Amino acid sequence: MTRCKIECRSTLCAPVTCKNPVILERQCCLTCLKQCLLHGVIYDHGERVSPKQCVECKCYDGIFICTRFDTDTKCPPLPCPPSEQLSVAEECCKFCPVVTFCQK
Repeated sequence: MTRCKIECRSTLCAPVTCKNPVILERQCCLTCLKQCLLHGVIYDHGERVSPKQCVECKCYDGIFICTRFDTDTKCPPLPCPPSEQLSVAEECCKFCPVVTFCQK
């Protein structure tokens, strides 16, 4: 029967350059996960971005995970009645029509 001696010692870790490094399972050094690309902008793992109103996306190891906010709590109150409020493509909050008055 052979016996082994296990020796523990400090490990030198390479420096990381990302904003949100993580320690992977069974690892002891910080490491950077994959980045995400959105509209030509690179985001580090863990960064959050709002690509449009009422949507927040978080970069998770190269993939954006997006959630939509509740429009009742995130959209501003409007001064016009609901019957006059307008929806615009790519926006989750409604708008009041702009009225211009001209005097002669």
